[in-house]
Amino acid sequence: MKNLIRALLIGLMSTSAYSASIVPTEGLACTRDFNAWGNAGRCACPSESDYENRIGKCLIGQLESITTTGQISIELSAIGGETTGIVIQSADAGRYELVLPLRLKEQLEQAEVDGVQYTVQGDYLNIEGVESGDRPTIIVNDLTPLNQSSN
Repeated sequence: MKNLIRALLIGLMSTSAYSASIVPTEGLACTRDFNAWGNAGRCACPSESDYENRIGKCLIGQLESITTTGQISIELSAIGGETTGIVIQSADAGRYELVLPLRLKEQLEQAEVDGVQYTVQGDYLNIEGVESGDRPTIIVNDLTPLNQSSN
């Protein structure tokens, strides 16, 4: 019965408007190590899905590549730990939550990011939250501050 429910969920999620979806799982068997993103290095996911170690979740489908430019803000309030607290606001593409390696997240938290434009390149994923609702998210592969022009 569990396999039937899992197969139905995977089938429904694969028809989503997004290219990749998080597969609901309970009690994954994961390694006890932590990677640079702060997640388990490996986990056993249900069939038809793959472990995405940058977010620590099982995914079905392929992530889409995305690049955007905007201002980063660090928000201290994270509802129930659902959000990373770091977002980029792009004038043309909207607002995205950023998932970063721990080292880069710490660097941003210590830097003066106000008013600095960044180009972010990564993989797009829409994450559904219980408290915060759907959150367009970029799993960051590259983050580049842009030089500010002087007037």
